[in-house]
Amino acid sequence: MEFYKEKELQNFIIDYADEIEAGKAAIFGGAGLSVGTGAVSWKELLREAAHKIGLDVDQEDDLVAVAQYIYNQSNSRTNITKLIKNHININGEITDNHKTLASLPIETYWTTNYDEYIEESLRQAAKIYDSKKSVQDLSIEVQDCEATVYKMHGDINRANEAVLIKDDYEIYDKKNELFTLALKNDLISKTFLFIGFSFDDPNLETILSKVRIMLEGNTRTHYCFFKTVSENDPEFKNEKDEKVKKEKVDYAKNKQYLRIKDLERYGIKSILVDEYSEITEILEKIKKRYKSNQVFISGSNSDAHCKEYRLEGSPDEFITKLASKLHIHGFHITTGLGLYVGNHVVSGVLTGMDETKTSNIDSAIKMRAFPLINKDAEQKERWTSYRHDILEDCGNAIFIMGNKWDEKTEKLINANGVKEEFDIAHEKGINLIPIATTGYQSKMLWQKMNQNLRYYYPSANEDFENHFSMLASENISDEEMINHVLEILNINKEI
Repeated sequence: MEFYKEKELQNFIIDYADEIEAGKAAIFGGAGLSVGTGAVSWKELLREAAHKIGLDVDQEDDLVAVAQYIYNQSNSRTNITKLIKNHININGEITDNHKTLASLPIETYWTTNYDEYIEESLRQAAKIYDSKKSVQDLSIEVQDCEATVYKMHGDINRANEAVLIKDDYEIYDKKNELFTLALKNDLISKTFLFIGFSFDDPNLETILSKVRIMLEGNTRTHYCFFKTVSENDPEFKNEKDEKVKKEKVDYAKNKQYLRIKDLERYGIKSILVDEYSEITEILEKIKKRYKSNQVFISGSNSDAHCKEYRLEGSPDEFITKLASKLHIHGFHITTGLGLYVGNHVVSGVLTGMDETKTSNIDSAIKMRAFPLINKDAEQKERWTSYRHDILEDCGNAIFIMGNKWDEKTEKLINANGVKEEFDIAHEKGINLIPIATTGYQSKMLWQKMNQNLRYYYPSANEDFENHFSMLASENISDEEMINHVLEILNINKEI
């Protein structure tokens, strides 16, 4: 059973990372996304106000109705709005989960949360985003938008429009028909990951049901996280009678099992975790898997005679073939267009695109030419910052050659820019692949790594070590060297 669970988890990580890469991933954030320890207890949120009107939330299942009763007492939304605002201010926060998601190229977020933590995490990630807080916002577009946040229940700063009480749920379809249509469309065309969501929301259940009927059961696969019910969960801790406690735990486990099976009707697969902290670890693995397909190629060459180059063919042929093969094998390339090397990288990707019949060059390669600034000190600082930005989304960095002509000494020297890119990549935890046989800075970097490979690759196995050692092999064919690079990249994909 444990093996099956682990295999299911690995398949989910691979599949969802692929959906991110294809631009088809979406997130649905529930209350638990904004609280690191799990889902918000709405019972605790409403407890005091409910007590004032003579209700015990522990005996109530329909908390939306309880919220309506609280509203009815004063015929005003002020009290319940204040409750939610205070709860958000005290308990909510930008979690590691927010940060990991914001660092990924996920374009679509849906949430029933009233807070702005998703938006704030996108701001901190320097992303341009559009927040849809009401149906009126759907007609307004933000230029160069990188992510859209759909706030299904509105925003706490627009309390008069937020979905808070039973009245709001009953007229939701009428007032928010365009929101409903937009969500239906995304559920059909994107793969959702539900995080911190209890699936008690009547609007979402209705929408899921309609989508299932429309597609005659052939729904897209979506995913959600559930924490496995445990006797250590807070709701069971105060039960002193062990027999009663066991009955309650068994009942909760059975109910969770039934809920999981019911969600399968809508194409939603459940990912079970023992602790909420495991969700953070899984999201990090998804990020690592996505980045493993992103390859930065660093290098430069000013040596017309290529004196240190030791492969059988010419450097331009090798670089072109390498970039072409990387594209054909599904890797996405980033280049800073280093002298000589950059041009051949672009040429190789274009050659590969001819073979794969791909027409969208933007999805195949990111070309980031370095900005020129007159003042040397400013340029160095700007280029360092630029290198950090270029490497941010990459999981692997390949180093080729790496030399430049020094005008002061009128000599060929190793390129310090390539060395800086190596150091930044290492700092960011990027897999480093210097091809020593191409000489110059790449050779120096390979020698440095080879002296203590476990420092750079702590989990390197014998297979990896063999392929890494071959990066320094002389007089082998371009094809042989490319195969070793591809093997290293594939090993790096392993979770």
